[in-house]
Amino acid sequence: MKTLNIALVTLALAASAVSSSFAQVITSFSDAENGGTWTLTGATITGTEGAGDLLYNAASLTLDATGKTGISITASVTTAPANGFKFSLFDATGKEATASFDWASFTSGPQTVVALFDTVTPGFAYGAVDGWNLISGGSGSAINATLISASLAPVPEPSTYAALSGIAVLGFVAYRRRRSAA
Repeated sequence: MKTLNIALVTLALAASAVSSSFAQVITSFSDAENGGTWTLTGATITGTEGAGDLLYNAASLTLDATGKTGISITASVTTAPANGFKFSLFDATGKEATASFDWASFTSGPQTVVALFDTVTPGFAYGAVDGWNLISGGSGSAINATLISASLAPVPEPSTYAALSGIAVLGFVAYRRRRSAA
């Protein structure tokens, strides 16, 4: 029983470490501005997705992206443009890390989608993020999307999943041995 308890505590600590790394979240989209053909009301984008449509932080922002490999966005889309969009983080020198998303990924109600950074400018300061933007794909299609949150997302390595699975198997084996001995 003691082995099972140790395995369960270890599994709980590992799971909390993975989930706590999503702590830095952007939830204020209402102060963002746009320069294209869509309209932003609160956190809802409506209208037509044109080339150059852009949302960005108008208020000051300080995020630490150290150790993060992507961005997690939660949104709900009722009318999805054909093209995707890019979400970028900027440091004080204008260098950026960008992740690409597809609007259609959010059409089943509020969905959370994680995308790895697919473009990172050499020298990007992960520890000093002070801005973000979301730029449309410019499809010319109708759009109706509500942004809920964006967070810095670590994408665990396969070895992390293997370690968590190993701990679970160890706990199960300990449980079965204990049960068989009784």
